[in-house]
Amino acid sequence: MNLHQLSEWACVPVEPLLRQSDAISAALASSDYRTLDQALRRGCPGEMWDWPAYAEFAQRIGQKATRLRMVARLAHRLIRADHWSHRLPQMLEGADRRPYWQFRIAGDSLDPAECQAHQGRIERFDATFWHEHSPAVCTRVECRCTIRVYAPGDLTADRTAPLPCE
Repeated sequence: MNLHQLSEWACVPVEPLLRQSDAISAALASSDYRTLDQALRRGCPGEMWDWPAYAEFAQRIGQKATRLRMVARLAHRLIRADHWSHRLPQMLEGADRRPYWQFRIAGDSLDPAECQAHQGRIERFDATFWHEHSPAVCTRVECRCTIRVYAPGDLTADRTAPLPCE
């Protein structure tokens, strides 16, 4: 996710974020999340801004929406996007050995209904399902979904569930 996409996703002006792009990039590259938070604070409006998706999320979980929480959600999204920009190529590289991917939710009350509906679903890595339902492309504010990879021998015969661990 680049800063233009982040700006559009979070309904925040892009220019101040772009002025912080070097600091944001350096913080992500070094996994320095405190510096990332500080750079995002400098790049976001000085007070709360209108971000309907975040307001809906905060209301749903019974949390007061604050500027600091909004900035923390931006940081969370950038960290996840950075993680998946590295993890997805690794998964694709190993897809000849582990071609089955399982959609997994965090498993708590924050999981959106859209994600809960797909919990545990297993599809081949090249299924069109992943074009809209992977952490790399998800735009839900509260997204914390992951993907677990499996080899054919790790799954039941009908490929709908992992075999139990021994």
